[in-house]
Amino acid sequence: MGIVFLINLLSLAAFPQSAQAVTIKSITVAAALKVIDIVAIPGVTVPVRGAVPVTAINETDQYTGTVSWSPTRTGTIFGPFTSYTATIILAPKPGFTLTGVAADLFTVAGAAPVNNPVNSGDVTAVFPATAQVSIGDSFGGGKVFYIDASKQHGLIAAPADISGSCRWSTEQTSTVNETDYAYQTVVTTTGIGSGQANTNAILAKWSSTVYPNTAAAMCDNYLYAGYTDWYLPSKDELQELYNQRVKVGGFADNYYYWSSSENDAYSAWGQIFYIGNQTISSKYYNYRVRAVRAF
Repeated sequence: MGIVFLINLLSLAAFPQSAQAVTIKSITVAAALKVIDIVAIPGVTVPVRGAVPVTAINETDQYTGTVSWSPTRTGTIFGPFTSYTATIILAPKPGFTLTGVAADLFTVAGAAPVNNPVNSGDVTAVFPATAQVSIGDSFGGGKVFYIDASKQHGLIAAPADISGSCRWSTEQTSTVNETDYAYQTVVTTTGIGSGQANTNAILAKWSSTVYPNTAAAMCDNYLYAGYTDWYLPSKDELQELYNQRVKVGGFADNYYYWSSSENDAYSAWGQIFYIGNQTISSKYYNYRVRAVRAF
């Protein structure tokens, strides 16, 4: 942006054609940029457990800005019991500059401390920890049934069974080849936190495209509340799910449920929900399925 001054040294109308050529010069003077002075950055909302993080500020007359968060989330919502830091990158609008901005000039509602270097719009804002979750709380598309020692991570159960009767491997068929193919070993484990890896291992053997009605495939294909990262719980995860069945709700007490933990080439682990025992059953038996996801 600038102001242009025209200086007419000679005028064509005032001199005959024999006169010397007219010379016209212009001088451009840059207008002074204004140092940004809107210190309260708008639109960066305080992180709340279960809320979706903002990715941009509300632009002002002087600047726009993007927002990123740390720690990063695998999902799309803020987790529990976590202090998040927003990194805000301000971009001046035409006519404004960050040169001349003092260190730690900017503020963000609900955050402390808020810092920026001198002559910079790179702002970090630290927020208080989000609220904790408890067993049975609605969160992340279902009900929380397990929380680890950090109180930041755990497991969520879908609100209802996604199948009332399906096999652990392959689908209902009478062909000999399909029966033989059902009895193959998959490398799985039983611990809490292993259900997703187990599900992936099962799907590597019996893909959800070819065998969409197996227990693992039905969980993998499940879409609820915008979440697609559901899986078949491991043996120990299923035990925790049984332990919290009253707070989670919706279970069929008179039925068996599949886990993603294999016993051998012919059998896998399940849970008897009317007495609580875990049992080994043929992969060809039809059990119920409840999907879970991690947070």
